[in-house]
Amino acid sequence: MNISFLPFAIYTAIVVIYFAPWMVAFLRGHRNKYAILALNLLLGWTLIGWAIALVWSLTNPSVIKIQHSADPTD
Repeated sequence: MNISFLPFAIYTAIVVIYFAPWMVAFLRGHRNKYAILALNLLLGWTLIGWAIALVWSLTNPSVIKIQHSADPTD
């Protein structure tokens, strides 16, 4: 392995790990993916902020089902 490639590989790995919560949210189609990105950018440097963003990205957002009445007079 070329020694000049090692810093680039380490930097890339750190960036990928740092943005892992947002990538998970984006790939899962989470409806709060941009809020997770903001949390990750602002507090991801703290381990607690990063962990909260990761847990949030792994949650299933609740789905609100709206039932429409078949009778137009309702």
